[in-house]
Amino acid sequence: MASASNSVTLWSNGGHGYTLNASFWENSTSTSNNTSNITCKATLTSSNASWSSSYNSTLTIYWHDNRENYDRYVASINLSSLGIGASASAQGTINVTHNDDGSLSGYAYAYFTKGGTSSYCPNSGGVTNGWTALTKINRYPVLNSGSNFTDRTNPVYDITAYGTYNIRVKLEAGGNTSLITRNLSSKNSQKYTLVLTDAERKLLRSKSADGKTVAVTETVCALDSNNNEINWSFKNYTMTIVRKPVKVMRNGSWVNAFPYVRVNGQWKEAKPYIRVNGSWKEEK
Repeated sequence: MASASNSVTLWSNGGHGYTLNASFWENSTSTSNNTSNITCKATLTSSNASWSSSYNSTLTIYWHDNRENYDRYVASINLSSLGIGASASAQGTINVTHNDDGSLSGYAYAYFTKGGTSSYCPNSGGVTNGWTALTKINRYPVLNSGSNFTDRTNPVYDITAYGTYNIRVKLEAGGNTSLITRNLSSKNSQKYTLVLTDAERKLLRSKSADGKTVAVTETVCALDSNNNEINWSFKNYTMTIVRKPVKVMRNGSWVNAFPYVRVNGQWKEAKPYIRVNGSWKEEK
């Protein structure tokens, strides 16, 4: 977790020095929200001087990052006195949102505003701890939605991604988590249609117990530089079989099967036709 601290000396008109410190520390991160929880603190410390005034001075701590790019108020206190060797602090905890790629840099900014004219009170001034990178959050691709489909159509994946990881989409069925896979060419958000081959449609149909539907899981994977899967986002859908099976005897039992024909040395899906009112129509 990131942290940083820096100090500056604030001088009074009477020549007394006070130390103003700005610091922050990162408490936690949230991958799902793309945020960090941070604490920011401003501290004013006296060493060999003190002051007391009827006017309030103010010690304030801000947060500034390269996403929102402004001094975000965190906390403040009013001060009318500070004893020798004493210190006073303004501290607060906030959530900050990272950039889309999961990165964020920022700093704590402490500022003291002098109230009144006491020659012992430090003059107004501020200090930052300098730009500091927070913990980078892994922004894995997410499957916002997939789609139900039929054995004659194709599933569509609606993917949010951040240009960080290579993406693989998968169609899982029958307990096989890598039944059908595609590696995508883009690392960015997209709507991707997984165009199934005849062989893949046949494979999916074979996973159906009733010849009517197949339960499928549509998955989006983040890949590392070696094409290993390191994160998964998935949703469950259904493939409906609209092509009617025929019954064949296999190992002494009647099972659902789908006809194929061999054309030019390759097996192609056969589409059965029926004669209706004297005309041939594809059976639906």
